[in-house]
Amino acid sequence: MVKLKRATGSLAPKRQGNPGIGKLTPHEGWVREQVAAKGEITLDEMAVRLEAERGVSVDPS
Repeated sequence: MVKLKRATGSLAPKRQGNPGIGKLTPHEGWVREQVAAKGEITLDEMAVRLEAERGVSVDPS
């Protein structure tokens, strides 16, 4: 905490995680199209389609 205070002048926590650039960010439009076209699609189905059609491996959880 002392290092943080010295470095930043504040004890506010830094943002954690990836700053808005996730694995699926480049595929957002495609995912939205799939949901719009199919209506209802499960996460498992979407994960399989992402792997098969886009080469993106994701965990549906």
